[in-house]
Amino acid sequence: MQIFVSIPNLNTEVLAVNDNMKIVDIKRIIEERTSIPVEEQNIVSCNRYLSNESTLSFYNITEMCILTVLFKLVGGGKKKKKKNYTTPKKVKEARKKTKLGCLTQFKINKDGTCDVLRKDCPSCGPGIFMSERESEHKCGKCHTVVPRKGLRM
Repeated sequence: MQIFVSIPNLNTEVLAVNDNMKIVDIKRIIEERTSIPVEEQNIVSCNRYLSNESTLSFYNITEMCILTVLFKLVGGGKKKKKKNYTTPKKVKEARKKTKLGCLTQFKINKDGTCDVLRKDCPSCGPGIFMSERESEHKCGKCHTVVPRKGLRM
C-alpha cells in the first residue's frame, strides 16, 4: 500500500509500506531519503503522535493516508512565577489645579492697562515666564535659574 509523508520545508514523499510495518521502520526510510535523524522525528496522524513500537494497522492507517513528520524542539520551559513585590506602588502626587491660572501672571490696573507680574526667561525668549521662588526665578522649560535682585546670597 502507499502512504504520503508530509515533511516540513520539503516535498511530500510517497512510501510503499505494509500494514504490519512499525513506525520505526518508516522513520528509517524517511532518514534514508531526507537525512533527518530518527531521534528528531515525530510522526503524527489524525492529531495523534505515533509511538515507535506500534504498527500501522494498530492506528488504522490505510491506503493513501497522510502522515506528518514534525521535528523535536529543545526548550519550552515553564512559565515564570508572578513576582510578589514587598513595597507598595509609589503614589503619584496629585497636581493642584487653579482656576483661571493665567490671572496669576498678569495684573489689570484701574486705567485698563495690563502689567506682567512674571519675569520672561532670558534664554527661551518672550512668552515663557519664570516661576517665583523665595530667592530666585526658575524657568520650567529650560531650567534656567536667575537670582532675585535685592537679596543677599
